[in-house]
Parts: sequence; structure tokens; C-alpha cells
Amino acid sequence: MSDEGEAETPNTPPKKKVKTRNCQFNKDWLENPNYNKWLANDKDVNMARCTMCKITFNVKYDGVKAVKSHSGTARHLNLEKASKMCDVMTKFFAPKDSKESHLVTMAEISKTFHCVKHGLSYLSTDCESLVLKVFNSFNCSAKNVANLKECFQFVQQEYHQVLRHIPVRWLSLFQALDRLLLNWNAIKAYFLQQGAENCDRIIWKFVGDQEDQLSDQPTFAECYIYFVHNVLFIFQSSIKTLEQSHLVITDVYEIMSGLRDKLKRRKEDLFFGFKTNQALANFTSNLKLKFQEEAVQVYNRAIEYLEKWFDFENNVFLLFKSLNLKGRIPELNEVILIASHIGMDLQDADGDSLYEELSLLQNASPSFINQDISVAEKWCIFFKRVEVPILRNVVQMVLSIPCSNAYVERIFSIMNQLWNDDRNKLSVEMVKAELCIRSNIQLSCSEFYSSLSDKAELLKSAKSNTKYHFKF
Repeated sequence: MSDEGEAETPNTPPKKKVKTRNCQFNKDWLENPNYNKWLANDKDVNMARCTMCKITFNVKYDGVKAVKSHSGTARHLNLEKASKMCDVMTKFFAPKDSKESHLVTMAEISKTFHCVKHGLSYLSTDCESLVLKVFNSFNCSAKNVANLKECFQFVQQEYHQVLRHIPVRWLSLFQALDRLLLNWNAIKAYFLQQGAENCDRIIWKFVGDQEDQLSDQPTFAECYIYFVHNVLFIFQSSIKTLEQSHLVITDVYEIMSGLRDKLKRRKEDLFFGFKTNQALANFTSNLKLKFQEEAVQVYNRAIEYLEKWFDFENNVFLLFKSLNLKGRIPELNEVILIASHIGMDLQDADGDSLYEELSLLQNASPSFINQDISVAEKWCIFFKRVEVPILRNVVQMVLSIPCSNAYVERIFSIMNQLWNDDRNKLSVEMVKAELCIRSNIQLSCSEFYSSLSDKAELLKSAKSNTKYHFKF
């Protein structure tokens, strides 16, 4: 009992003290594959350090939960993604001071030595870089394109878009270089306006010597562009011929030997293209000799490359050439060798019959051998006149051999155009039908329209549901 007048005090229990957590960095966290690439301890045992974000964070209260929470932040996730991309690039380049790094350095030094030793100019290797640099200058800048169009007006030339060269497909270099030369006067004027400070050094190598005045005649640096363009044209023409759909295997050797002969003849005559040869006459003898030595090396390397990958002496294409009926008919031994190469086993009796068939060909050949028609058409004329089963089988098998995979690759390209993202629900049958039309029907649109007039069944099917099942 308390005294009267004394205030009564409430009878409440004392508050309990809340225990604060005191977590410390645990080294076991470094064994976790989700954290070991970026997590590190700090001098303060209550802190952890992220080597990726370059910051420290508190683990005193949440422990491993704080580590997990940091790994989910937006900044950390972005840096982690960038780190993975960096790892890919790091694997691409040789590690510093490694054996591979030394080999790369040796190759670079050797190239420099080779150019110095033989007096080669780096300009000869810069034509491809020039095309890429010029394209990149106008690819992403509408302002640069507008300025370039003004240069076209200044030189009174029609504007043509600069083409891109794809490095992994070296044949695209000819088209890009051809367009570059078409626009060269305007492009020169544009980069000369930019000046050396604002122009890529590779581009400036080709235009810098005209800083004071544009030259009407090709400069020494421009001779390399015209020469590379001329050489690429030779290869481009031969490859286009080889990729023709109507080409037969009997023409391959003639095309390849013709390409090699062109290169040899140009090398012997020191012919580097008419425009290049004319321009070289205006330079000193030292510069002219320097260019000739480099250009001859280009011809040598091209010829060596052809002879390495195409055997001109002991090649089955040389045998097949005897069946092209150009000026002469094949001999008996040639046909027998061809038959053995394509897997035909001729018996002794077949050899006698084959000789008689070749004699018939000899008698009939004057009427068609000099006609300006294809090889297949010449053989068809002969086979319609005379029954020669053995020779016909040999010729049929040889002419059915594809010359290249260009036609197949072309079909895949067309299919990718047809079966694109906008038409991804096309059935296989529909794609096949479109491919057959584009590849097998050679009629023009107007010719096809005219041909429909006498196809009553097709017209009837087109008006009904049977058009979905009709076979043309």
C-alpha cells in the first residue's frame, strides 16, 4: 500500500532489448558459381565488394541475402551482360605474352619486312580498305550524303549510291569498286573539302596529292584502284560464265585455261589496263618500275592460285573437253578413258562397237560441228540421225554432271526471299510450287499470258476450288 497523496506508478514490465544482427563476410560465398566471378571480401568484415560494379555494400544485417540482392540490381545486370560479351572478344584475341601473341607479332613484323625488302607499297593492300572507308563515311550520315550530292552537282555528274563491299565475299569488291570509280570525281571533291584532319588517313592516301587541284589524269595512287578493278573484272567475267545455268561440264576446262592464259598474256605484255598503262607513261621511271613489279607479283600470285587448285595437266575436265565438238570429234582412247572415269565398264565388244559409232560421228559431223549452237544441241542433232547407244550413254552421263553448285545456291537464295518473316506460314508445297515457277518456266509475263488462251482446263480450274490441286 502506498501512502495517501503519493502518486501511483503503473506496474509495467521493462522493454526487452532487440538483438541486432552482426553478419560478417563468409568466404564460403566465394565458392558459389553465381558470385565467385565478381564477389570479393573487404577490409571491413561487415562489408563485401563487387569487382564488376567497383563498389562495396553492407552485409552486416542481411548476410548472403544482401549479396543476392546486389546481384539483381539493374546496374550489375548490365555490367554482367557486357562482361560476357567482353569475354568473347578476349577469347578472340591472343592473350598478352602468350605463344599465340608472339606468333601474331611475328606475322605483322614479317609483313612489314616483306614490303620493305621488295619495295612494295602499302597502297596495293589498301584498295579494299578504301572501299569500306568510303562506304562507312556515307552509310549512317544523311548530312554527309547531302554534302556528297552537292559535290556531284559541282562536277556535273549524276548521283549514284556508294555500294558496300562484304569482306567475306571478295567478289563483291568488283561491284563496289566499279561504283566507286563511277563516282570517283565527286567523292574526291567531297573528301578534299573535308581536309586531311577530318578525312580518314587511308582515303587521304588516294586523294591527298590533289589537295591543291583536281587532276584529270589518274594519279599514281589511283593507278592501283584502276589496276585492281581491271584484274577483278577478269575473274568476275570468268566466274559469271561458270555460274551460267546452261553451262555444261565439257566447257569448264576451256574457261579455266582461258582465264590463266589471259593473266599470263597480261603479265608478259606488262598490260595493267589501258587507262593504267596510259597514266604510268606520265610518271618517273622509278615509280613506273615500282608499280610494274607489284602488278606482276599480283599476276604471279593469281596464276599460282589457279594452278594450285585446278590441275591443268592431269585433269578429268581436260578429257571431258574432247566431247565439246568444237573443231574436232573425240578419239576412241579419250572416250574409253571418260567411260572409266564415270564408272562405265566397257567390254571388248563394246570397244569395237564404239569405234564404229565414232566413225559414224566423223561422217556426220561436218553438217553441224561448226554451227553456232550449244554442245548439247550438236549431240542431239547427231543422236536423232544415228543410233549409237554406247556413245549416247557416255555423252548423257557426262553432260548431266553439274559444273558447280551455283544453281543450287541460287535456289536457296530465292527460297529465302519467298519464305521470309512476312510469309512464314507458307506450306512446303506452296514454296516448292513458287520455286518451280521461278526456276523452270522461262516465259516472260506477256508470253505466259498469251499461252493461257489455249489452256481451257487450267482456266476452268482457276475459277474453282480445284485450282489448289491443279498441276500445271
